[in-house]
Amino acid sequence: MAKKKYSVSRLNTFENCTLKYKLLYLDYLTAEEVSGNINTRKGNVFHEFSEKYNPDSSIENQQLLLKSIKIKHDIDESYDFTKPIDLFKIFYEKEFLDKKDLITSIEREVSLDFETTGLDGKLKNFTAKIDVLVSMVDGSYIIYDYKTSKTAETRYHVDQMSLYMKAIQIIKKIPTEDVCSRVQVKLFFPFAAMESDTYLDVLKNIVITPEILEFHFSKYLEHIDTIEDLSKWTPEAKINPLCDYCMFSGTLYCKKSQERGFSAIRGIKIKKKTWS
Repeated sequence: MAKKKYSVSRLNTFENCTLKYKLLYLDYLTAEEVSGNINTRKGNVFHEFSEKYNPDSSIENQQLLLKSIKIKHDIDESYDFTKPIDLFKIFYEKEFLDKKDLITSIEREVSLDFETTGLDGKLKNFTAKIDVLVSMVDGSYIIYDYKTSKTAETRYHVDQMSLYMKAIQIIKKIPTEDVCSRVQVKLFFPFAAMESDTYLDVLKNIVITPEILEFHFSKYLEHIDTIEDLSKWTPEAKINPLCDYCMFSGTLYCKKSQERGFSAIRGIKIKKKTWS
């Protein structure tokens, strides 16, 4: 049996709605492959472009790359990515190219899997995926994460970034007392910059202190301890703003949302997940 891996998404799902957690991770329900909402698809376009971006490529080839990605994600050709893409190129130049003498490596789309001891004394498996991890000459690290929301608000991402920092600490074997000084976290919000002329307006540092890191990681370990003891929790719908985007909202799987007047997402077909 495959080891259970905990991600930020999985643990936050449990925190936000235990019913959704049960349906996704215990009943193994999923949605039929459909085009996501327009904002999700725009975000996917940006992430894929940033992953494949080559600063040495010609402007024409960069435009062809963007066009092919927009087609792949079913984005109308008329939608203009000029502002976020131009700011990303400036960001890339200033953060990576101009600092190349201080950098030993730049890794994109980095998957991090690590183990740590849970509250029950048993090993727990975590997984995380970082947009960019930069290793510096002085032995420090910078985590860059791209956020495609329209506001450059960092407070919603502190728990996620705390887990990423913990992953780097464990994998790179950084002493606990040094992790917050050796690992920086920066969030880039390209779609929040439509009225901005400088990438610095939407490049935000998240300061994570040892106390913040310990608080969020301990919270996740407590969630895992509860999740793995089914006597400690019951599946219950928790009505909140996230219900507008939930695949189960307004369906028979979540009668509470039906009673509150939520409508099912059009084009979504819920089915049992299958593995090959």
